[in-house]
Amino acid sequence: MCAAAPHITPPIAAFVTAANTLWQTGGAGYAATQLPTKIAQYKTQIEASAANNFAKWKVLGTPTHLVCSSTDEFALRQLLQSQTLILGAAGTTDITGATCDCQRAGGLQIEVVMGAIVAGAVTTIKAQGSDDDSTYADLAGTAQTVADDADNKVFYVDIVRPLHRYLKLIVARATQNATVGAALAHKYGPIKAPVTQGTNVSGETHYSPAAGTA
Repeated sequence: MCAAAPHITPPIAAFVTAANTLWQTGGAGYAATQLPTKIAQYKTQIEASAANNFAKWKVLGTPTHLVCSSTDEFALRQLLQSQTLILGAAGTTDITGATCDCQRAGGLQIEVVMGAIVAGAVTTIKAQGSDDDSTYADLAGTAQTVADDADNKVFYVDIVRPLHRYLKLIVARATQNATVGAALAHKYGPIKAPVTQGTNVSGETHYSPAAGTA
């Protein structure tokens, strides 16, 4: 009959001590204590990388190259009066519209409503742009001739994905009287919402209204 093997007590205390030492000096515990420092380092590196991207790729931070096509676009449109003129006034002098700040906008459409035009009047409309709202330059291809028989017609200039933050309308008039009834502008496809309508604009937005009491 074989004798029972002697009971050997494992060195638990020594094992726990060794495990704790390893945890604090080179294991997961040590790594956990380093996390705040690592996170701060990664944050600094990411911010520096982002800044370098914006410096290298000038398109970043500018209006999107994708024009919104959903119904949300209409809810986010901002309508504002563009012209600083007396409505219905005839004349032969040029009219410079108010500045439209197009920051974070996908585009700007300007509508010009003409009134009576005297035969022989020389009238054109065009858009100008500026990066600093101080020095403006004509935008290529935006000039349109308004014929002297275009009484009561509506002309528009639509600037999609503008390259300049500030835009304005110029109505050039000469020779004979031409009446500009009104000029309105609205920004569309804004990247940042909500937008605030101009103080001289009032209206409502309705989605697919059914027949009924207005």
